Amino acid sequence: LLDLDAGGAISIEEFLMGCLRLRGPARAIDVEKIIYDQSWLIRSQGKFHTYMEAEMVNVIQHLQLLTGMHLTKSDSLKLSESPENS
Repeated sequence: LLDLDAGGAISIEEFLMGCLRLRGPARAIDVEKIIYDQSWLIRSQGKFHTYMEAEMVNVIQHLQLLTGMHLTKSDSLKLSESPENS
């Protein structure tokens, strides 16, 4: 919660600012934990999204090799939107 730059160490400034942020009733630390968890989720989802995009490119390339067809991104979108795929 105190290592905001995720550098693995807490500077004096990070420590002092973190302590000031966490002043007040016990709820302050709860809010900070929620903010930290939410930031972690956003970063994780971004990494997962990037990973899935790369994997989908690989799948499309393998399908193109197997079928001999060249699919463009718009072709892939049309296939996924066709009624028989619903």
